[in-house]
Amino acid sequence: KPSDGRPVTMPSQDMIIGLFFLTTDREDEPGAGRAFASQAEAIMAFDRGEISLQSTVKIRFDGDVVPPLGHAVPEGWTEGSSLTLDTTLGRAIFNDTLPADYPYVNYEVGKKQLGAIVNDLAERYTKVEVAASLDALKDAGFYWATHSGVTVSIEDVVTPESKASILEGYEAQAAKVQQQFERGLVTDDERRQELIDIWTQASAEVGKAMEANFDRANPIYMMVDSGASGNMN
Repeated sequence: KPSDGRPVTMPSQDMIIGLFFLTTDREDEPGAGRAFASQAEAIMAFDRGEISLQSTVKIRFDGDVVPPLGHAVPEGWTEGSSLTLDTTLGRAIFNDTLPADYPYVNYEVGKKQLGAIVNDLAERYTKVEVAASLDALKDAGFYWATHSGVTVSIEDVVTPESKASILEGYEAQAAKVQQQFERGLVTDDERRQELIDIWTQASAEVGKAMEANFDRANPIYMMVDSGASGNMN
């Protein structure tokens, strides 16, 4: 882009939710804590239903992985030797879309993180390598988006238990303003503006309570948190 020099081609929407689903980790997933001698062995366990993509496991990589940035490597480790990482199978699959010598990405990847990765690729690798990675990210994003089961249902919009008490307080404030108007203490324009301010604050507070009430696996929360679509408001 002439405006900021960043790449124009960026994964978006469905691709982002697929890659976010692939790289997220969750507690209490099946097989958490298991160790695998290779990524292929972990894939076999996944095919058998013994682990999920989000299970935190140990996977041994035979010299075909660059340690994550800031990762403390074992003493005596040298480039090209095997390395065991605490990661997820989903993240291992995600790293297959990147160049072989790219540092292992061992974190949750949403829109912001994906943009930083693509920008880094564009600065450090050839156009051919960047194009290959973008195609791989696109394919993986669409593929895992269809497997994620992320959709919109009214049941996913979980009402926070504190909503009634929050609204009760603001309704009392609104009633007080209305009473002041009826007594002639405020003008109609002042009444209208105060009511707008009251219900704007009420909406924001209910929104925060709802956000805190969301589970990380909630599809709507995943769409917003990943940056794939919409915002919390």
